[in-house]
Amino acid sequence: MLTLTLIRCSQWFSQYSLIILLFILIISYSYYTIKHHNAKFRDIEQRCWLNLPYLGILLRYHQLHIIFQIMTITQQAGLPLLQGLKIITEQLTHSLYQRALTDMIAHITQGKSLSSFMRHNPLFPPICYQFISSAENSGQLQFFCQQLTHWFYHQLEERLDSVKTWLEPIFNDTDRIDYWHAYYCDVSSGVTTR
Repeated sequence: MLTLTLIRCSQWFSQYSLIILLFILIISYSYYTIKHHNAKFRDIEQRCWLNLPYLGILLRYHQLHIIFQIMTITQQAGLPLLQGLKIITEQLTHSLYQRALTDMIAHITQGKSLSSFMRHNPLFPPICYQFISSAENSGQLQFFCQQLTHWFYHQLEERLDSVKTWLEPIFNDTDRIDYWHAYYCDVSSGVTTR
Protein backbone atom coordinates (compact mmCIF):
# COMPACT_ATOMS: atom_id res chain seq x y z
CA MET A 1 0.00 0.00 0.00
CA LEU A 2 2.76 2.44 0.95
CA THR A 3 4.80 1.51 -2.09
CA LEU A 4 1.82 2.05 -4.37
CA THR A 5 1.18 5.48 -2.84
CA LEU A 6 4.82 6.46 -3.28
CA ILE A 7 4.77 5.31 -6.90
CA ARG A 8 1.62 7.33 -7.62
CA CYS A 9 3.09 10.43 -5.93
CA SER A 10 6.27 10.02 -7.92
CA GLN A 11 4.33 9.69 -11.17
CA TRP A 12 2.22 12.73 -10.33
CA PHE A 13 5.31 14.84 -9.52
CA SER A 14 7.11 13.74 -12.67
CA GLN A 15 4.01 14.48 -14.75
CA TYR A 16 3.40 17.95 -13.25
CA SER A 17 6.93 18.92 -12.22
CA LEU A 18 7.31 21.55 -14.93
CA ILE A 19 4.02 23.19 -13.95
CA ILE A 20 4.95 23.09 -10.25
CA LEU A 21 8.37 24.59 -10.95
CA LEU A 22 6.85 27.30 -13.14
CA PHE A 23 4.28 28.10 -10.45
CA ILE A 24 6.98 28.39 -7.78
CA LEU A 25 9.08 30.65 -10.02
CA ILE A 26 6.11 32.93 -10.79
CA ILE A 27 5.16 33.20 -7.12
CA SER A 28 8.78 33.92 -6.11
CA TYR A 29 9.25 36.53 -8.84
CA SER A 30 5.93 38.20 -7.98
CA TYR A 31 6.79 38.28 -4.28
CA TYR A 32 10.19 39.90 -4.83
CA THR A 33 8.81 42.36 -7.40
CA ILE A 34 6.02 43.47 -5.10
CA LYS A 35 8.36 43.61 -2.12
CA HIS A 36 10.91 45.85 -3.84
CA HIS A 37 8.43 48.17 -5.55
CA ASN A 38 5.74 48.53 -2.90
CA ALA A 39 6.73 50.15 0.40
CA LYS A 40 3.35 49.40 1.98
CA PHE A 41 3.74 45.68 1.26
CA ARG A 42 7.27 45.76 2.71
CA ASP A 43 5.97 47.46 5.87
CA ILE A 44 3.20 44.90 6.27
CA GLU A 45 5.71 42.09 5.80
CA GLN A 46 8.08 43.58 8.38
CA ARG A 47 5.23 44.11 10.86
CA CYS A 48 4.33 40.44 10.44
CA TRP A 49 7.95 39.43 11.11
CA LEU A 50 8.04 41.62 14.24
CA ASN A 51 4.81 40.04 15.52
CA LEU A 52 6.02 36.47 15.23
CA PRO A 53 6.17 34.92 18.70
CA TYR A 54 9.89 34.37 19.19
CA LEU A 55 11.54 35.64 16.05
CA GLY A 56 9.89 39.05 16.44
CA ILE A 57 11.64 39.66 19.74
CA LEU A 58 14.97 38.64 18.23
CA LEU A 59 14.47 41.05 15.34
CA ARG A 60 13.43 43.90 17.66
CA TYR A 61 16.37 43.39 19.99
CA HIS A 62 18.78 43.18 17.08
CA GLN A 63 17.54 46.47 15.62
CA LEU A 64 17.55 48.17 19.03
CA HIS A 65 21.06 46.90 19.73
CA ILE A 66 22.25 48.45 16.45
CA ILE A 67 20.45 51.73 17.17
CA PHE A 68 21.90 52.18 20.64
CA GLN A 69 25.34 50.93 19.64
CA ILE A 70 25.61 53.54 16.90
CA MET A 71 24.11 56.17 19.19
CA THR A 72 26.78 55.37 21.79
CA ILE A 73 29.53 55.66 19.18
CA THR A 74 28.22 58.97 17.83
CA GLN A 75 27.92 60.34 21.36
CA GLN A 76 31.49 59.24 22.14
CA ALA A 77 32.63 61.01 18.98
CA GLY A 78 30.97 64.19 20.21
CA LEU A 79 28.40 64.45 17.41
CA PRO A 80 25.12 66.26 18.07
CA LEU A 81 22.14 64.00 18.77
CA LEU A 82 20.29 64.85 15.54
CA GLN A 83 23.35 64.14 13.41
CA GLY A 84 23.83 60.83 15.22
CA LEU A 85 20.19 59.89 14.59
CA LYS A 86 20.59 60.67 10.89
CA ILE A 87 23.64 58.38 10.76
CA ILE A 88 21.66 55.61 12.47
CA THR A 89 18.80 56.05 10.00
CA GLU A 90 21.23 55.62 7.10
CA GLN A 91 22.72 52.45 8.62
CA LEU A 92 19.47 50.62 9.36
CA THR A 93 17.98 48.26 6.80
CA HIS A 94 14.66 47.72 8.60
CA SER A 95 12.19 50.20 7.07
CA LEU A 96 9.92 50.40 10.13
CA TYR A 97 12.82 51.41 12.35
CA GLN A 98 14.13 53.78 9.67
CA ARG A 99 10.75 55.50 9.57
CA ALA A 100 10.59 55.58 13.38
CA LEU A 101 13.98 57.30 13.52
CA THR A 102 12.94 59.78 10.84
CA ASP A 103 9.85 60.55 12.94
CA MET A 104 12.08 60.77 16.01
CA ILE A 105 14.27 63.38 14.32
CA ALA A 106 11.17 65.42 13.42
CA HIS A 107 9.90 65.04 16.99
CA ILE A 108 13.16 66.32 18.48
CA THR A 109 13.38 69.13 15.90
CA GLN A 110 10.00 70.35 17.22
CA GLY A 111 11.62 70.73 20.64
CA LYS A 112 10.16 67.58 22.19
CA SER A 113 12.18 65.09 24.16
CA LEU A 114 13.68 61.84 22.92
CA SER A 115 12.16 59.92 25.82
CA SER A 116 8.62 61.15 25.05
CA PHE A 117 8.94 59.81 21.51
CA MET A 118 10.14 56.43 22.78
CA ARG A 119 7.34 56.33 25.32
CA HIS A 120 4.66 56.57 22.64
CA ASN A 121 6.27 54.47 19.89
CA PRO A 122 5.54 50.71 20.12
CA LEU A 123 8.84 49.79 18.44
CA PHE A 124 10.69 50.87 21.59
CA PRO A 125 10.06 48.80 24.74
CA PRO A 126 9.56 50.56 28.11
CA ILE A 127 13.21 50.08 29.12
CA CYS A 128 14.22 52.48 26.32
CA TYR A 129 11.94 55.19 27.68
CA GLN A 130 13.15 54.60 31.24
CA PHE A 131 16.85 54.73 30.40
CA ILE A 132 16.60 57.66 28.00
CA SER A 133 14.45 59.58 30.49
CA SER A 134 17.16 59.01 33.11
CA ALA A 135 19.77 60.12 30.58
CA GLU A 136 17.88 63.34 29.90
CA ASN A 137 17.51 64.06 33.60
CA SER A 138 21.16 63.35 34.40
CA GLY A 139 22.77 64.64 31.19
CA GLN A 140 24.51 61.30 30.60
CA LEU A 141 23.07 60.15 27.28
CA GLN A 142 26.24 58.34 26.25
CA PHE A 143 26.32 56.26 29.44
CA PHE A 144 22.67 55.22 29.23
CA CYS A 145 22.90 54.43 25.51
CA GLN A 146 25.88 52.23 26.28
CA GLN A 147 23.89 50.48 29.01
CA LEU A 148 21.01 49.90 26.57
CA THR A 149 23.47 48.54 24.01
CA HIS A 150 24.76 46.01 26.54
CA TRP A 151 21.27 45.14 27.74
CA PHE A 152 19.91 44.43 24.25
CA TYR A 153 23.05 42.52 23.32
CA HIS A 154 22.76 40.26 26.38
CA GLN A 155 19.03 39.75 25.86
CA LEU A 156 19.65 38.82 22.26
CA GLU A 157 22.46 36.47 23.25
CA GLU A 158 20.33 34.74 25.92
CA ARG A 159 17.44 34.23 23.54
CA LEU A 160 19.72 32.87 20.82
CA ASP A 161 21.26 30.47 23.33
CA SER A 162 17.80 29.23 24.28
CA VAL A 163 16.98 28.68 20.59
CA LYS A 164 20.22 26.74 20.30
CA THR A 165 19.23 24.51 23.24
CA TRP A 166 15.82 23.93 21.66
CA LEU A 167 17.36 22.94 18.34
CA GLU A 168 20.22 20.87 19.73
CA PRO A 169 18.17 17.66 20.17
CA ILE A 170 16.97 17.97 16.58
CA PHE A 171 20.53 18.28 15.29
CA ASN A 172 21.66 15.40 17.49
CA ASP A 173 18.87 13.22 16.07
CA THR A 174 19.94 14.22 12.56
CA ASP A 175 23.52 13.20 13.37
CA ARG A 176 22.26 9.83 14.64
CA ILE A 177 20.21 9.33 11.48
CA ASP A 178 23.25 10.17 9.35
CA TYR A 179 25.37 7.75 11.39
CA TRP A 180 22.86 4.91 11.04
CA HIS A 181 22.35 5.66 7.34
CA ALA A 182 26.12 5.49 6.75
CA TYR A 183 26.35 2.32 8.86
CA TYR A 184 23.47 0.72 6.93
CA CYS A 185 25.06 1.64 3.58
CA ASP A 186 28.37 0.16 4.70
CA VAL A 187 26.74 -3.04 5.94
CA SER A 188 24.56 -3.44 2.86
CA SER A 189 27.55 -2.95 0.55
CA GLY A 190 29.54 -5.54 2.47
CA VAL A 191 31.97 -3.11 4.11
CA THR A 192 32.52 -3.74 7.78
CA THR A 193 33.89 -1.12 10.12
CA ARG A 194 35.02 -3.49 12.86
